Amino acid sequence: MTRLTIVILLLTISSFSFGQECKTFQDYEVNGQKIADLDSPYPSALSADTTIAVFHSREDEFYEAWVSLLNDLAQHLANNDFTWGKPTWCFNKIYFNKDGKIDKYLFNFRKLEVEEDKQAIFAKLLTEFAKDYKLKIDKVANSNFSQCGPVIYKDKEKRTD
Repeated sequence: MTRLTIVILLLTISSFSFGQECKTFQDYEVNGQKIADLDSPYPSALSADTTIAVFHSREDEFYEAWVSLLNDLAQHLANNDFTWGKPTWCFNKIYFNKDGKIDKYLFNFRKLEVEEDKQAIFAKLLTEFAKDYKLKIDKVANSNFSQCGPVIYKDKEKRTD
């Protein structure tokens, strides 16, 4: 192997290791990682138990930012010619750093609802989106946090502006 090939290989590996993880729950756990291990370093943004909710007393503000994130993702998908073809149910759990940037975005579609090829394209576009996305909220948080919930993805018009 040439020195250039080794450098390119190392850069490729490191970009996967340190970038955002955007994948299915199963793909996340395939190498022995456990989703439950993320609960402590990423407490819930919202919770019925106000002693653990990172955004306690700021629920409305966080909810608006959450909806904005989902709409921005839908626009990113549309702008990249990705279409669902029909309303598509998905469960998401997103892990944010304290500045509101996405560290991990885990998702699952209903069984057999989305073909593997389409899931792979979605994951690629999701990774592009997550790379620079920052939650649209004034004062973010004092700690990392997570939020989960179902969403129904629908096709959106491509923006031309």
